[in-house]
Amino acid sequence: MKNVVIYTSQTGFTKRYAEWIGEAAEAEAVDLAQAKKLNLRDCDTIILGCHVCADNIVKAKKFAKILRKYAGKKCALFMTGASPAASDRLKESFAKAFSQYPDLRFYYFPAGFNYEKLNGISRFLINLFRKALAAQKDKTEADLAMEKMISSSYDISDKKYAEKMVDDFFR
Repeated sequence: MKNVVIYTSQTGFTKRYAEWIGEAAEAEAVDLAQAKKLNLRDCDTIILGCHVCADNIVKAKKFAKILRKYAGKKCALFMTGASPAASDRLKESFAKAFSQYPDLRFYYFPAGFNYEKLNGISRFLINLFRKALAAQKDKTEADLAMEKMISSSYDISDKKYAEKMVDDFFR
């Protein structure tokens, strides 16, 4: 059996989880850009990994294309994010983006936020969002939590989530 973990990572959290999953599942962890060089037809299992931004699944269309091309393979998708748990909106985004794949398993891993590693566009958008949040009156608990979350870098990733996913998915 050959397993592969294909991921995209902007700040390193998703890459770290992909490597942990690869280690636990005896799978090669490969960046999405390098995955084109692989012969995925030889794989039994394909695990896809990305991060989420404002409950949007980054590279969802590219991953859906891989799923279409390799229909019949055992597949899963994991997502990393700054929140400690998947929101209902993220679950809705997943259901919408991958509605054609009812058997696709979805896992969410708390990861963190690394402002210093964001690309220029993402940093610009986060700064705009910060300013909008700061100016907002009558903030909800969710607004206050979000404001705190994006105020500084932090890491809440944990290998136990990857190991739990592998135990669930492969056993």
